Amino acid sequence: MANKVTVKIRAKLPDGKWHFLEPVFTPTGRLKPFFAIVNGRSECHREANYYLRFRPFGGRRQTWECVGKNPELVLRERKRKSASLELKRSGIQVVEPSDQNKRSLVSAISEYKAEVSAQKSPRTANVYGYALARFQKSCKKRNLGDVARSDIMDFIAFLRKEGLADRTVHNGVERILTFLRWCGITGLLSRNDKPKFTAKKVDAYDENQLEALYVHSTREEKLLWQFFVHTGMREGEVAHVYYTDVNHNSKVKTVSVTEKPEWGWKPKDKEEREAPIPDWLAGAIAERRKQHPKDKLIFPNAYGRPGGHLLKKLKKAAKRAGLECSIELHKFRKTAATTWMRKGVDVRTIQRWLGHGDLETTEAYLKPAGIQEERTWRLINEA
Repeated sequence: MANKVTVKIRAKLPDGKWHFLEPVFTPTGRLKPFFAIVNGRSECHREANYYLRFRPFGGRRQTWECVGKNPELVLRERKRKSASLELKRSGIQVVEPSDQNKRSLVSAISEYKAEVSAQKSPRTANVYGYALARFQKSCKKRNLGDVARSDIMDFIAFLRKEGLADRTVHNGVERILTFLRWCGITGLLSRNDKPKFTAKKVDAYDENQLEALYVHSTREEKLLWQFFVHTGMREGEVAHVYYTDVNHNSKVKTVSVTEKPEWGWKPKDKEEREAPIPDWLAGAIAERRKQHPKDKLIFPNAYGRPGGHLLKKLKKAAKRAGLECSIELHKFRKTAATTWMRKGVDVRTIQRWLGHGDLETTEAYLKPAGIQEERTWRLINEA
């Protein structure tokens, strides 16, 4: 058949040479990722790339075209190439798309970073930018289609050599895999390839720690910490919350997380939400507004802009209080979630109040009752 386009897989064998081999297909006609037929047996070669073999229109010799590592994209490209050759032989002009696999790694990273910056918060964009910069430094490949499993494994070794913690290494690798998925490249690492880390137990502030923190904080700081604890809002959300975001007119007082275009700020994942707050906290905010009638922001800095350096402020207050636990702003969200759970709020509702996309994330915020807590003793003995 003149228009036949076949798929081959190019892998490195024990002889140290690269060979074009037959790929392995599943019974449903899909490619089994990275599997090739070697000496009559099926072998996995994660370093391999897929190629299309065909005779170009008007050409006499067979051509090899690298189509990367994504099996689904390979079959899609084979179908497109076959249709393209058929149209050309029918006399119809065809405009070929740009070759994704010959695209430079640098240009792909630049385009991805621009998209992340446009869609995510500045903090998220910086985190991804840092990971991509480290990957560029460790990866010697120029073309995107040449990136292989070995490059990701080298990146893992590179991060560990820099002395980064296991969790940090894991997060860095996940961000690079996210970038590669955006490029249409998947399946480079198996589950066992990914760096492991010891998951920390969920940590939340207890009542004694919070009381000590409140006692050793200024009046304004105390209101700020209480707002964190009883709303479960993120640092950026608290920094951009307006007095008008607090609803005093309903039986259950609420606070909304809304976009603030004037500050160039958007909620995480661009999802606005609403969470309840205690009556006494809503009252304290109303009293504060009387003292600052011209302010829009509840917690502005000295220049009337969204407050920053909140963690630094928290650590100073915690030091005055003599707290020896880990001090983090995000720990307030876990405290809020755990408090709501122990008061009987169901997990699905907590998920909505926290603004989580899935239940698994919310469950990771809930601190189990301590085995020596009074509450545990009471529940066990009342059973």
